[in-house]
Amino acid sequence: MNTLPSDIIIAELFPKLQLSNILELIIAYPPWLPLFKKYICNIGKELCLDHLKDHRDIFKSFLYKENIQSRFFYIKTFIPLIVHLLTISYERILGNVETDLNPQIQTLYPEFESDMNSHLDVIYSKTIINPQTLLYIQRNKPKDGLTNEHPDSRILKLFPTFYPKLEQLIMNYLIKMETQSVTNYFLEMDRQSVIQEFRSEINMKLYRVLNQD
Repeated sequence: MNTLPSDIIIAELFPKLQLSNILELIIAYPPWLPLFKKYICNIGKELCLDHLKDHRDIFKSFLYKENIQSRFFYIKTFIPLIVHLLTISYERILGNVETDLNPQIQTLYPEFESDMNSHLDVIYSKTIINPQTLLYIQRNKPKDGLTNEHPDSRILKLFPTFYPKLEQLIMNYLIKMETQSVTNYFLEMDRQSVIQEFRSEINMKLYRVLNQD
């Protein structure tokens, strides 16, 4: 194992592993401990944690304090409101939108949980968010105030199971609204515009889920 160059270990090997797996390697091969410390410090610099010099303090910043159910509730609470605001001219009552959507959204919890777990790790009984996920959301932070002229879906790529099903659910809801309307409110172009704006809004909400905002 000591034949691998240290820069390859830090730049190529460690980023492909969860921290719990890296620590298992360190236990099996203690000479890699200094490389692990350097790896953590490098991540700290990329995350703009320059005020933290000790790798243990940087490690503490990876702790994920929320639980998945509370994060899902945060998302579920906002979705009907977002849909309502994007279709407000349809004159639907927010309470009716919540009644229609919330039971369907709840069925997507297993997908949300699975995607979230792919970004979490457990070390010494503490839940942490994977450093590579933190680096990704740092590099792809959405901007506030996006419109459909500048859609952003980079964070949605971190939820490859949950988000496609959520988008299909919302699309089906819009089609249902259209078929129930005597004025044929939604055209296909209108639906796509609403979905595009919805995509950017949820992109921001999922960023906050991972960033614990």
